[in-house]
Amino acid sequence: MHISKRLVLWSITTLIALLAVGLAAHPAASQNNGQLCVESFEDRNGSGTQDAGEPLLTRDVSVNLLDASGVIIASALLDTSPRAAQGLVCFTNLAAGQYSLEVNSAAYQASEPGGLTVEVRSGEQPQILTFGGTRITGGAVESASDAGAATFNRDDLLERALVAGAGAAVVMLVMAVIGFIIYSLTLRRRYRRVLAAEAAYRQRTTTGSMRAVRPSDTGEFRRPQ
Repeated sequence: MHISKRLVLWSITTLIALLAVGLAAHPAASQNNGQLCVESFEDRNGSGTQDAGEPLLTRDVSVNLLDASGVIIASALLDTSPRAAQGLVCFTNLAAGQYSLEVNSAAYQASEPGGLTVEVRSGEQPQILTFGGTRITGGAVESASDAGAATFNRDDLLERALVAGAGAAVVMLVMAVIGFIIYSLTLRRRYRRVLAAEAAYRQRTTTGSMRAVRPSDTGEFRRPQ
């Protein structure tokens, strides 16, 4: 009987401990069970709302999830979403708080520009925000491509012009150095020639040492002895 009481006390204690752990873990789990989804559809008339005959989008859409400070904390593609057939991209296990969504698409333009901001609360049904996309026509796509090509060509031409200018400057500098060297050598030769000519002229015009003057050189007659 004594053993039975001890067993009962041990069982009650264990049950209380398990309940305490469960209660302690429950709030933490409940704080990170928020959900947020984006439903995309083709907004053919650009009204911003899904009208009859406007189908859901199942690809060509990407979604970025940002926290309250504007930092991207998750990204998802509609193409690989488990609920792509429903046009949905979902984010789960979110803590309560404010989030923003950035929806991007290369094939569809948002009928209502701007991001989506929502307050997520734990324990509630997932909030579904809608994204209406107007298909980008071929002309618009081509215009964007042409603009990109024009920018690329302009940058390419500018780069080529800079390279050509730099090359021309280098060539001019090299030619200037070569010209200076040639001019210096030629000028030195001319200077040496001038010095040599002056030296020769001086040698021709210098009398040097003079011999003694004889009487006959004066024009006078010598006196008889």
